[in-house]
Amino acid sequence: MNEHTKDIWKGIGIVLLLHGLLLIFPITIFFIGFVQVIYIIPAVVIALMKGKTAIAQGILIAAGITFLVNTACFGVFMMGWY
Repeated sequence: MNEHTKDIWKGIGIVLLLHGLLLIFPITIFFIGFVQVIYIIPAVVIALMKGKTAIAQGILIAAGITFLVNTACFGVFMMGWY
């Protein structure tokens, strides 16, 4: 695995850690789509300012996956398939 791939995985790990910190306030899990904007945008900006584009890519990948899973779960809930 090359250095770029490792940095992408570091970015994904950062987002997983930040999502884990949401467990301090369990109610935020229901609003993760909105709450993650509060920490994803600064994390990406910080990574880019330090010249770590691969870490920023990993952060954005993990944020996108979170968004897609959140959207799918919301759709299942709204359709009453739960």
